[in-house]
Amino acid sequence: MENKNRRKHIAESINGLKSLILEDINLISQEVEHLEQRKKDLLDVKKVIDESMIPDPIILDVGGKKFKNTKSTLRKIPGSYFDVMLSGEIDIKPMIDKPNTYFIDRDPTYFSYILNYLREDGKVFINDYLRLEIRKEMLFYRLLDPKVILPKEAFRTFPQWNDSREFKLIFKASEHGFKAESFHEDCDGKEDNYNH
Repeated sequence: MENKNRRKHIAESINGLKSLILEDINLISQEVEHLEQRKKDLLDVKKVIDESMIPDPIILDVGGKKFKNTKSTLRKIPGSYFDVMLSGEIDIKPMIDKPNTYFIDRDPTYFSYILNYLREDGKVFINDYLRLEIRKEMLFYRLLDPKVILPKEAFRTFPQWNDSREFKLIFKASEHGFKAESFHEDCDGKEDNYNH
């Protein structure tokens, strides 16, 4: 009987300890959540401070050639290389002894097109023979969606087509094959298609 009472007492003590431990775990979890929220709030404040500490103009040293720009021009496209660079989300420092100057290891040949694209809200004339090279740079700077071959605005050159139409890629040689038969099989008989 005494053994039975002792076991009962031990079981009650263990249950009491379990209860205390669970309460402590719950309190610690709440404290961790509170600290994580506090950390997030402080990082948000740091981001705002970091962003506001970068004054205009911004000087971009692209492959040794310098370009002066405003923060607002560079940040026009959310999520772009420049937007992220100047947002304070990542720790990018200006060049040593050159405040407000950031080095980008890229060929500067087409960079003026990139800046004009940002300044003119995408309304920039680009010669056909430069288009592919400039598109590569625009993709690098995350100014274009890589899945979009031609933006909807490019179809303004077709006045007989209504701007409200949706365009869909129906044939891509790298996926469907480079043979003419493959092209005609997928594209013949489709109304209002554009071949380029």
